Amino acid sequence: MQPGQPSEKFGAKLVDVNGPLGLTAIGAMMTIVQPGKRAFPFHNHLANDEMFVILEGQGTYRFGDAEYAVKAGDICGAPKGGPDRAHQLINTGDGVLRYLGISTRNDPDVVEYPDSGKFAALAVAPGRISCRPICVLSAGSRTAPITGTEKSCNRHTAFDCHGQAPLSCREF
Repeated sequence: MQPGQPSEKFGAKLVDVNGPLGLTAIGAMMTIVQPGKRAFPFHNHLANDEMFVILEGQGTYRFGDAEYAVKAGDICGAPKGGPDRAHQLINTGDGVLRYLGISTRNDPDVVEYPDSGKFAALAVAPGRISCRPICVLSAGSRTAPITGTEKSCNRHTAFDCHGQAPLSCREF
């Protein structure tokens, strides 16, 4: 796969919950994942805790080195920290996997992608529901700024900086 091309692994609809509810100190996003897909790469946050409330469907929750079967009614936690706190929800069922993601909103944040050895520095612009990556780097590299088509697949950058059309996930 070429950098910046959509991956067949990802397929999700993301719905902002913050804006309609007027939330500013916590993040909330409804995520609807198609069968066999995931919304985001395996990742961990250095500045933000996340919690996922499974509303519909079933899947697998990767957390650190472990995997857990999840279904409607389950709640998953992803405390901030290093790669041992990396997490990802994968739809392993036949129908959609629908979950509510809730997080702290500490900015800036650094997100690590243990599967690829990359990390991203992220920041939210005031008054925006999403943020733009400051840069995405590989371990050991000095700079690798994101260009126009190489956007992060982190929850914060699921929408462009103007809250417009969703961006498709990219392989990290």
